[in-house]
Amino acid sequence: MALNDKQIRAALLKRLQTYKDSKIYEEFVLPSSKARADVVVVNGHFTGYEIKSDVDSLQRLPSQIKEYDTYLEKNYIVVGQKFASKVHEFIPEHWGIIVATEKKDSVSLEFRRPAKQNPYWSFNEFIFFLPANDLKYITKEIPRFQKRFSRTAIQGMIKQNIIAMINEESSKIEQKQITKITRSIFKGYDVRSLYKDGVLL
Repeated sequence: MALNDKQIRAALLKRLQTYKDSKIYEEFVLPSSKARADVVVVNGHFTGYEIKSDVDSLQRLPSQIKEYDTYLEKNYIVVGQKFASKVHEFIPEHWGIIVATEKKDSVSLEFRRPAKQNPYWSFNEFIFFLPANDLKYITKEIPRFQKRFSRTAIQGMIKQNIIAMINEESSKIEQKQITKITRSIFKGYDVRSLYKDGVLL
């Protein structure tokens, strides 16, 4: 019997819900608005899951891969038996592969290939995930920008200008901190709770 998106998604979500300290998003709109990730899990990484059921085609997959690889740190494709034997021909080597199989009244998932760190991931694009107000709060707490701008000036900046400034001037250490903060925010933490007396916890 052919497995549809709903059946595969239910099995995938059931598995992902066992992951600790994670937040699950469905139909997650990527910053470009050109694609939605079927499922994204935020824990130690932003990990995307693209579902291709037995009633789907792979026609849109190349453009979806491009969008996933622009913003997400790791990615998986989840397929039914229709594409199980050939899906590796259509995805990059760093993508993981999960195959869904119907067994009696349930759907089992086989992790055939683990996802690797996405080599195309870029902090410059990843930072677009941050909501404008959270981005402004973070910027106000970075010493190099505190010396140049008042908190009021930063609050008045538009998101694109702040992102350009951070991308051009922040250090690798600051970028790692902002990446960590972004994960925490998407796991449900308030950005203000991540600092104490202006210091990142």
